[in-house]
Amino acid sequence: MIDAVGFAAKNLDSSLERHEFQRDEPGEHDVVIDVMFCGVCHSDVHQVRNEWANTVYPCMPGHEAVGRVSRIGAAVTAFTVGDIVGVGCMVDSCRSCDPCQNGEENYCEGPNSWLATYNGPMIPKAKAPTGENMYGRDNTFGGYSNIVVVAEDYVLSIPDGLAPEAAAPILCAGVTTWSPLNHWGIGKGDKDKMHAQHQRNYRFFDAPVGLMFTLDRVMGRGSLVDYGMFMQNLMVAARGHGLHTCPQAAWNGFAKIILPHIGASDNEMLVCGMALGYADETALVNTFRTPRVAVSDFTTWLE
Repeated sequence: MIDAVGFAAKNLDSSLERHEFQRDEPGEHDVVIDVMFCGVCHSDVHQVRNEWANTVYPCMPGHEAVGRVSRIGAAVTAFTVGDIVGVGCMVDSCRSCDPCQNGEENYCEGPNSWLATYNGPMIPKAKAPTGENMYGRDNTFGGYSNIVVVAEDYVLSIPDGLAPEAAAPILCAGVTTWSPLNHWGIGKGDKDKMHAQHQRNYRFFDAPVGLMFTLDRVMGRGSLVDYGMFMQNLMVAARGHGLHTCPQAAWNGFAKIILPHIGASDNEMLVCGMALGYADETALVNTFRTPRVAVSDFTTWLE
């Protein structure tokens, strides 16, 4: 075992405190990384505070880690000692389901889904169909530490021209933005493709029905929570009839044009638009599925 130290929260009310623990010795395909920098994501705050009702304590966050390779397993081929590398939000997956076999490990359909850099598997053994944890770890400790041990398949190369301290924060929000741009082939300065993608919003993503939601200005923004609940009910009802919906705030920037066009009065404000229709299940964007938590897991019914 490797002695390590980091900063972890003991419970949802505690601050991050020094926490000594041990990492596994590297396997033949593992990379040992001395952490140099780790970005701070708001997900870290959510997780530490147990705002998703699934936190495993002690909780050591950090999924934007950049560091230097200090050791490698005997079978590692992608990295050498001294390389500057990064680790994002996941450190393993089942590797055998269709998404994993097609380079989409973040949609892992294994019994425990993918293994997060911290807080263990996305589906813990208590909720897994097998009642087991294929990774053997109910908790994992993230990049708020001095060292991490990660399988080489889940380690990222950091280019020489990118400063490590600048690379760390883009391992979450940065790659989340880059990924769809890369998927749709939108390069830097490619305004035609960017405009074409934006225009899909204003065609309701080619849905047969487009809805516009307005609210009396007298009721004000204080009523938006209630309005949101109304919209959620509408979306649930539509789903019950086999329809799909997509709320779109992109319309709001053009409220002055849209409101007169739809016959709204001067006393109304535009809340959002919504696409309504039957989804094309063969479209790639509609094949993405993430683990869902059962309603019973986060709902308390009162008699």
